[in-house]
Amino acid sequence: MRMGLCIDISWIPWEIMEYIFDFLSDSDISSAALVSPAWREMSERSFRHRCLKSIPRDILTEIASEQKYGNVDWTSIWFSNLRPDFTSNRSSVVRLHGVARDSHLVSSVCVHKDTLYTGTKDGCIIQENIQGGGINSVRTHDGGVSKLTFLPFYSLLVGSGETELHFYKTSPRLKKLGTDFSIRLGTCKHVSVFGPMFSFRDIMGSLQIFEIFYVGQVVRTTKLFQITQTSEILRWEIWKDKVICLLSTGEICVHSLLLSNASEVYRSECYTAVLYRNPSWIFRDVVFVSSLASRGVLEERPIPHTYVYMSDMWGTRNGTGPWYIGDLEEKSDSAALDLTGDYEEDEFITATSSKSTIDRMMRGFCLQKQFIGCNLNCDVTALCMKRSYLLCGTYSGTLFMFNVDGSSLIHSSTEFERRSNPDWKLRVSDQIIQSVHLSFSDGLVHAVYESGGRLGTITFNTQFTVHRNQPSFK
Repeated sequence: MRMGLCIDISWIPWEIMEYIFDFLSDSDISSAALVSPAWREMSERSFRHRCLKSIPRDILTEIASEQKYGNVDWTSIWFSNLRPDFTSNRSSVVRLHGVARDSHLVSSVCVHKDTLYTGTKDGCIIQENIQGGGINSVRTHDGGVSKLTFLPFYSLLVGSGETELHFYKTSPRLKKLGTDFSIRLGTCKHVSVFGPMFSFRDIMGSLQIFEIFYVGQVVRTTKLFQITQTSEILRWEIWKDKVICLLSTGEICVHSLLLSNASEVYRSECYTAVLYRNPSWIFRDVVFVSSLASRGVLEERPIPHTYVYMSDMWGTRNGTGPWYIGDLEEKSDSAALDLTGDYEEDEFITATSSKSTIDRMMRGFCLQKQFIGCNLNCDVTALCMKRSYLLCGTYSGTLFMFNVDGSSLIHSSTEFERRSNPDWKLRVSDQIIQSVHLSFSDGLVHAVYESGGRLGTITFNTQFTVHRNQPSFK
C-alpha cells in the first residue's frame, strides 16, 4: 500500500499563496484560517485584497471606521458588505414603542447590529434586542433624550440630554460612565462620530471636536478643534479627516482636520433648499436636501401640506424626493490640491494659508446636483444611507429602498442618479415616517422606522451567511 506524501508548503512564497487563495470561496478561506496562524494571516490578506477590489472606497471607509479599537479585521469588513435579497424580507412589525408602553414618547432612535436603543422625552434610554427580549433602561436625569448616537470604536452609546452629553457602556447592560470634560450643549443636540472622534455644538454655537483615547470608569478625551462660523451650523458630519457643515445661509462648507485650527477648505454657493430649511441629511460625504419639502410635516401637529418648489435654483426638474449633492470628498480635495486647473500650479491650501487666500480659492465652487427618487409619489421626510443602501421614508407612510451594485470603486453614491426606481417598497403606516435607520448583523439587514411615536422593524436576508468561526491562536 502506497503511503501518502506529506508536502511542506511553508516554502511557497506568499504571493503564490495569495494567488491560490483567490480561487477559493469565502467559506473555504474561513475554513483555511483555522489551520494555523500563518494561514489565518493569509486569509486576512486574501479578504483584504477582495475588499480593495470589490468594495467602493467610501463604503470601505465607513465599515473600517466602525471597527472596534485595535487592528483592522478584514474578514469582518468583507462579510459586513452585505447584499440584500429583497424577495425574501421578513415582513414584520416586531415591536411597538411609544404609546404602546407606559406612555413613553419616542424622541430619539439608534440601532447598532441587532440592538435597538430608544430615547424618550422623559429622559429614559431603553436598550433591547430587535427581535425582542433583553429589555433594560436607564435615566439621564437631564431632561429629554434629544439624540442617541452609537460609537462603535469603543462600543459606547452617546446620548444628548438637555444640557450635556452622556456616555454609556452597552455590554452587557447600559452603564453610565463619567467624562473628563464639562461643556454645555447648545440648542442643536446633534452628535457626529467617526472612529474615536465625536463632535457636538456648544451653548455658544461653536462646533467642538474631541477624540477618545481611553475608556474605563471615565471616558478620557482630548479636545482637537473648535470650529466657529459666522452663520449658524444647522447640521454637520465628521468624515475621515474632514468636517462637512450645512449653514443657515444655505452654504455647504468643509473643514480639514489636517490643517491648523481645522481651516475651511471648501465653500459652496448658497443653496436655496438649505436656506429654506427644508429637511436635509449628511451621510459620509454626501449631502441630501429635499427639493419638494412640506413645511411642518415633522412637527407633532403638522400644518397642511405646503409644497415649496425650487425651480429657480434647481433648473426645470421638479418633483418629490431628495436632491443628492456630492461627493464633497473629491470636491474639497480638488479645490485644496488645485486639481481643477483654476489656480497657479504652485498655489494650494496649506496650514499657513491666509484666510483671504482660502476665501479667494474656495468661493464659487458648485457641487454636482443629482436627483434620485423621481418616480416616488410622495414627499421624502426621512432618509438613511449606510453601506450600499439608501432607505427613504415618506409623508404617506411608505418605505423605499435603493441599493447600488458597487460597480464604481471610487464612490458608490455616484450610482444613485441612475436609480430612479427603488429596489423595494412597502406601505408600513398611514402616518408620516419620522425617521429611518439601518443596521447589520449576522448576515441580516435591519430597517427600523419611526411613525406616530411607534417603532417597527423589517429584516432582510442577504445573499450569503456571515461566517463567525474566527480562530484564536496563541
